[in-house]
Amino acid sequence: MTFPSVYEMFNPLTTVRKQHFWDWFSGDDLRSTWNKNDISGTNVFAMEDAVDGGFRLETAGGSGNVAAITFNDKRHYSQNSSVVISVMKANQTTDSVVKSGFGNDAAFSDAGGNDSMLQATMHSSLANFRLRHGNTSGVAWTDSSIAKDTSWHSYKIEAKSASAEFTIDGTLEGTATTTLPDEDFQPIFWITASAASVKKGFIRFIEAYNT
Repeated sequence: MTFPSVYEMFNPLTTVRKQHFWDWFSGDDLRSTWNKNDISGTNVFAMEDAVDGGFRLETAGGSGNVAAITFNDKRHYSQNSSVVISVMKANQTTDSVVKSGFGNDAAFSDAGGNDSMLQATMHSSLANFRLRHGNTSGVAWTDSSIAKDTSWHSYKIEAKSASAEFTIDGTLEGTATTTLPDEDFQPIFWITASAASVKKGFIRFIEAYNT
């Protein structure tokens, strides 16, 4: 069977295909789609030189250091009909926050009241992994049953019209129905340090698509 175009192998020309992005974080640097956001401190952005090591965010060693990778505020994904899947880990469970998912604002993705967000989060002051969900009025948390650790985990977050579902390693861990996103957003991977020491976060896969 032959097709006149690659597009028509999967979609009729009468159908507008929805946004769909994925990245395995391989090679010697990030794809040009990503923007490195050195929000506070002179942090490290680098591919990890290890098998399936993914991409590393490493804080500069000061309390309050913040780094993220984003789409530089190109918001392709719907606040109420999209999915983001990521495989990430933190190198520590103390004095840090590591998270991945969706965020509206590249510069203020950790500031409640400034950002529309759905993010899988390892927060050192919380016992379990959590879904951080928020809009331009505030933020909230939906807890999982899984204690935070330094292992790789896969996280899936689905934004729906009246809820957001949070899955870890294939198991539904929570459903948020309040404080849901009110603006479209972009993929994000983020780390912040709350003590004067180097903190690391790693991501080796992310996928985002509109449903």
